Amino acid sequence: MEGWQISGIATFQTGLPFDVFGSRDSQHTGVSERATLVGSKEIPSGTGRTQTGPALSAFEQTPFDFASNLTRNQFFGPGVNNWNFVLSKDQGITERVKLQLRFEFYNLFNRVWFQQPDNLISDVGTFGTSTATVAQPDITTSARQVQFGLKLIF
Repeated sequence: MEGWQISGIATFQTGLPFDVFGSRDSQHTGVSERATLVGSKEIPSGTGRTQTGPALSAFEQTPFDFASNLTRNQFFGPGVNNWNFVLSKDQGITERVKLQLRFEFYNLFNRVWFQQPDNLISDVGTFGTSTATVAQPDITTSARQVQFGLKLIF
C-alpha cells in the first residue's frame, strides 16, 4: 500500500467531579447545602444509559442545623473515550504537483459523550441522568462524522 498514511488522536478522560445538592439552606449560610447520603452511591444496575449518576433514593435533604455527610467532589460524571482517525494517500501528478485523497473520521467508534448528570435532588424526574451530549470542539454534534477530501499540493 504505497503512499498511504494513517494518523489519529485517541482521547481517554475520566469524568469530572460533581457534588449532589439539596434545596435547603440547612447551615443558614445563604446557599443550599449538599444532600445527605442515606443509601448506596453506586449507579443502579439495570438503568438506562443516560443514568450516569447515583440514584435519587440514595439521598435526602440535610436536616436544619446539621451538616451533610457528603464531602466535596465525591461523585464523577461520565468520561470520554474518543478516537479520531485519518487515512490519506498522496498521488504524484507531475514532479512538483501531488493530489492527496483524505478520509477523516471523527468519533470513529461513535461513542456517546454525555454531559454531567443532574445533581439537584429536587429535580425528581432528571436527577442522576445526563440530558445532553458534549459537542465536538467545532460546535458540531458528538456523533460520528466522516469527511472525504481532495487536496492539490503544488
